[in-house]
Amino acid sequence: MKKHVYLVATPLHLYYSIVHMLSHHTEATFVLSSYSKQLHAFFNRVAAKLQKHPQIDVVHSQIRSRITDYSLRGYLSDLRIIRTFPEAYSLVNFSWFPESLTFFSNMYFRYCQQAIFIEDASMVYLYRKESRFRIWVRQNLFLIDYTFASSPKLTHVYVTQTNQFKTIPQDKLMPLDDAIDPSTISDSEYAWIFDLFEWDRSTSLTDNTVLVLSQPLATLSSVSKADQKHIFTAIVQAFGESQVVFKKHPRDNLVYPFESKVRILPQFLPAELVPKLPIHLHKAVSVASSATSGTNATEQIMIDPLFFQEPNVPKLLAKIECLRN
Repeated sequence: MKKHVYLVATPLHLYYSIVHMLSHHTEATFVLSSYSKQLHAFFNRVAAKLQKHPQIDVVHSQIRSRITDYSLRGYLSDLRIIRTFPEAYSLVNFSWFPESLTFFSNMYFRYCQQAIFIEDASMVYLYRKESRFRIWVRQNLFLIDYTFASSPKLTHVYVTQTNQFKTIPQDKLMPLDDAIDPSTISDSEYAWIFDLFEWDRSTSLTDNTVLVLSQPLATLSSVSKADQKHIFTAIVQAFGESQVVFKKHPRDNLVYPFESKVRILPQFLPAELVPKLPIHLHKAVSVASSATSGTNATEQIMIDPLFFQEPNVPKLLAKIECLRN
C-alpha cells in the first residue's frame, strides 16, 4: 500500500481525497487546514472520524492565518508536521494555481519525493494573472514556488479541461476522472462519507428542487456584503422560495433574509456529492461556480461565468431578473 499525504483545505478537497484513497488503495495521512474558524471546527469533528479508518494513519488539523503565512512561524508550523512524515512521501495536492503554489502547499511540495496535483474547480485555469510586483514579492520574500510544473517530482496534474493549461507540460496533464472516479465507491463507503459531512438522510427533497449555490462574492473589492445578500436573495426569489434548496459556500458567513423560508443543505457538504442524494434536481444555479456541473440537475445554470474576472453587480442583477419563471 502506497503512502500518500493529502493536503485538504476545503470540503471538496476532503471528498476528493477520500475517493482517491479508497479507489487507489493508498495508506493515507491527512492534513486538514483552514483560514476559517467554522471550517476548522468542522475539520476537527471530521478528524476524529477519519482517524478510525484502517487506511488512514494520521490526521493533522490546523488553522492558518494570513499573518502567520507571512512569518517564520508559518514555515515552522508546516515543518513540524512535515517532520512526522516518512522521508519518501507522495503528495496529493489540491492547493495550487496554474502558475504557482500556495502558502499551504509550498513547503509540503518542497520536501516530498513525488506529487500529483488535482484541480479543485474546473475553471481554475481562469485564475487572474498576478502583477509582476506580486510575483516578485511572493517569489523573493516568501519563496513561493513558480516552477513546480517543470519539477520532475510532479508526475501528473489532473484537470477537467486539459487543453486550457498553458503553463503545465502537456505530458503531465491528465483527465480528472483518471484520479477521481466516484463510481468505484461502494454504497457502504458512501454512507460513511455522508456521515463525515453530517448529512441528515431524513431530509425530504423533491424532484422539482432548485439548488442555489452561494459564493463569497464580497471577497471582490467591487462587491459589498450588502451586494452579495441582494444578489442571492434575488436568485432565490426568481425561482420561488418553496422550490429552493440553498447551499452556502464554505467561506460564506453571511446570514440571508430568506434562510428561514428555504431548505438548507449542510454548508460543508460538497455540491459534487449531490448526485448521490435520493433526488434528481430540476435546476442547479450559481453566479459563477463550476460546482453546478458536478450536480445531477437537468438544467445547470451559471448566470455570469466570468463574474470574478469582470464583476458588474447591476449587469448580474439584470441577468437574474431574466430568470424569473
